[in-house]
Amino acid sequence: MVRKTVTLDEDVARLLEQENRRAGEAMKLTVNRVLRAGLVSAAHVPKRGRFVVEPFDTAITSEQWKNWKETKMEEILEQAEMPLAR
Repeated sequence: MVRKTVTLDEDVARLLEQENRRAGEAMKLTVNRVLRAGLVSAAHVPKRGRFVVEPFDTAITSEQWKNWKETKMEEILEQAEMPLAR
Protein backbone atom coordinates (compact mmCIF):
# COMPACT_ATOMS: atom_id res chain seq x y z
CA MET A 1 0.00 0.00 0.00
CA VAL A 2 1.25 3.48 -0.91
CA ARG A 3 0.08 6.72 0.67
CA LYS A 4 -0.29 9.70 -1.68
CA THR A 5 -1.61 13.21 -1.20
CA VAL A 6 -3.68 14.31 -4.19
CA THR A 7 -5.47 17.59 -4.86
CA LEU A 8 -8.78 16.98 -6.64
CA ASP A 9 -10.82 19.44 -8.65
CA GLU A 10 -14.09 20.36 -6.95
CA ASP A 11 -16.24 18.52 -9.49
CA VAL A 12 -14.13 15.35 -9.21
CA ALA A 13 -14.25 15.44 -5.40
CA ARG A 14 -18.05 15.90 -5.52
CA LEU A 15 -18.48 12.95 -7.91
CA LEU A 16 -16.18 10.80 -5.81
CA GLU A 17 -18.12 11.64 -2.65
CA GLN A 18 -21.41 10.83 -4.41
CA GLU A 19 -20.05 7.47 -5.55
CA ASN A 20 -18.73 6.79 -2.06
CA ARG A 21 -22.15 7.44 -0.52
CA ARG A 22 -23.85 5.32 -3.19
CA ALA A 23 -21.46 2.40 -2.66
CA GLY A 24 -21.48 2.70 1.14
CA GLU A 25 -17.83 1.70 1.45
CA ALA A 26 -14.65 3.21 2.86
CA MET A 27 -13.41 6.21 0.83
CA LYS A 28 -10.08 4.51 0.06
CA LEU A 29 -11.95 1.55 -1.47
CA THR A 30 -14.05 3.90 -3.61
CA VAL A 31 -10.98 5.85 -4.76
CA ASN A 32 -9.09 2.67 -5.67
CA ARG A 33 -12.08 1.10 -7.45
CA VAL A 34 -12.88 4.23 -9.47
CA LEU A 35 -9.23 4.88 -10.38
CA ARG A 36 -8.70 1.25 -11.35
CA ALA A 37 -11.81 1.24 -13.57
CA GLY A 38 -10.83 4.53 -15.20
CA LEU A 39 -7.25 3.46 -15.85
CA VAL A 40 -8.28 0.10 -17.31
CA SER A 41 -10.87 1.82 -19.50
CA ALA A 42 -8.36 4.43 -20.70
CA ALA A 43 -5.85 1.72 -21.59
CA HIS A 44 -8.36 0.03 -23.91
CA VAL A 45 -9.44 3.02 -25.99
CA PRO A 46 -9.29 1.90 -29.63
CA LYS A 47 -6.94 3.86 -31.85
CA ARG A 48 -8.47 5.77 -34.70
CA GLY A 49 -7.73 4.61 -38.19
CA ARG A 50 -5.52 6.64 -40.45
CA PHE A 51 -7.37 9.43 -42.27
CA VAL A 52 -7.06 8.88 -46.00
CA VAL A 53 -8.18 11.23 -48.74
CA GLU A 54 -9.35 9.35 -51.79
CA PRO A 55 -8.50 11.25 -54.99
CA PHE A 56 -10.89 11.23 -57.90
CA ASP A 57 -10.49 11.99 -61.58
CA THR A 58 -12.01 15.35 -62.49
CA ALA A 59 -11.42 14.65 -66.18
CA ILE A 60 -9.89 18.14 -66.51
CA THR A 61 -6.56 18.42 -68.27
CA SER A 62 -3.84 20.66 -66.90
CA GLU A 63 -4.39 23.02 -69.84
CA GLN A 64 -8.12 23.26 -69.07
CA TRP A 65 -7.28 23.92 -65.43
CA LYS A 66 -4.82 26.67 -66.40
CA ASN A 67 -7.40 28.31 -68.69
CA TRP A 68 -10.09 28.05 -65.99
CA LYS A 69 -7.83 29.69 -63.40
CA GLU A 70 -6.95 32.53 -65.81
CA THR A 71 -10.62 33.07 -66.69
CA LYS A 72 -11.64 33.01 -63.05
CA MET A 73 -8.87 35.46 -62.14
CA GLU A 74 -9.98 37.81 -64.94
CA GLU A 75 -13.54 37.70 -63.56
CA ILE A 76 -12.33 38.48 -60.05
CA LEU A 77 -10.13 41.34 -61.24
CA GLU A 78 -12.94 42.75 -63.38
CA GLN A 79 -15.22 42.74 -60.36
CA ALA A 80 -12.52 44.58 -58.40
CA GLU A 81 -11.95 46.87 -61.44
CA MET A 82 -8.26 45.98 -61.67
CA PRO A 83 -6.43 45.30 -64.94
CA LEU A 84 -4.88 41.84 -65.46
CA ALA A 85 -1.09 42.09 -65.88
CA ARG A 86 0.21 39.76 -68.57
